[in-house]
Amino acid sequence: YLRQVKTAQTFEDLIIPVKEKEVLQNMINRFRQPYIYNLNKWGFGSNFEEHNETYNGLIALFYGMPGTGKTFAAGAIANELGKELVALECSQLRNMFYGQTDKLIRKAFEKIREISYKMKNSPVFLLNEADQLIHQRTESITECGRVENSIQNIILEELENFPAILILTTNLEKLIDEAYFRRIHIKMKFSLPDGESRGKLWQLHLHKEIPGAEEINTELLAKSYKFTGGQIALVVHNACAEAITRNGKEKRLKWEDMIKYAEMEQPWQTGDLRGEVGFKSEFFH
Repeated sequence: YLRQVKTAQTFEDLIIPVKEKEVLQNMINRFRQPYIYNLNKWGFGSNFEEHNETYNGLIALFYGMPGTGKTFAAGAIANELGKELVALECSQLRNMFYGQTDKLIRKAFEKIREISYKMKNSPVFLLNEADQLIHQRTESITECGRVENSIQNIILEELENFPAILILTTNLEKLIDEAYFRRIHIKMKFSLPDGESRGKLWQLHLHKEIPGAEEINTELLAKSYKFTGGQIALVVHNACAEAITRNGKEKRLKWEDMIKYAEMEQPWQTGDLRGEVGFKSEFFH
């Protein structure tokens, strides 16, 4: 139920609006120089008194549409702090023997605490699609209702004095019980990328190792398609997967490849602008 996640991205690779990135930078600064950011000096209670700075915890909720960089940001934060990223596997915690799930969750958090207290540089813990585990409590008196409420109570208790960095991600923040919000220190929405951010994302994914990438008009792509970062990565991958199958001088990424797969992705474009871009005929003629 705990799995190390391999990450290569840097904080510079994270392309989100400046104000949102500043919030994440402050998170990083707090853990990079914990004595400087010790709020005990300003009269706030802290577990600095009981443990050393390694155990000072923080819980963050990253929410927003799919593909907006929530999981990517978690990896970037871990790398910036020189920490491992360790994911809690919801599928393994949701045991097929339903009555065992609450016991598995208790055991998982016990293991997290053990790791956090023993390691000099404890990992960043990640719970993707957190709404699968933390959601609104039920008033049902059935056995299922009892188990679900037991699960929520265990997690609420564990988050009260969490000893490390825990990042929760969700696309369905409205499903999360309000009781969790008091325990979550930072709740940050990952917005759809604006035009400038989309341009940077196209440039990031059209890296120099791709033959022909330097000839792609990223500015026009950013203006024309209101894609998330995840969609941009998918379009580039699909276009390159076709381009690499060609032979000789044709074995390079072309503008036509990009438009072909961008048009295929466009019906799934997120937001109110879906279907309003009227330039397809211009690209193909």
